[in-house]
Amino acid sequence: RLAREKIPASASAGGGPKIAEAILAQASSSGADLMAMTTHGRGAVMTLVMGSVAEALVRTSPIPLLARRPRAR
Repeated sequence: RLAREKIPASASAGGGPKIAEAILAQASSSGADLMAMTTHGRGAVMTLVMGSVAEALVRTSPIPLLARRPRAR
């Protein structure tokens, strides 16, 4: 849809123990002015135990983040 509307966008994937830092480094080095991602939609207890990449980015990123829960199936 973005290409059809002539909105430049790119996607990348990675992994590792510090994924939030890796995502932010990639976004910064590419000159991104917005990041968008889906979340797992875990509850508060699971997020506390497992952590949340989206939450870490919301708290630390100087680049705006659009986070959305996936649709229920």
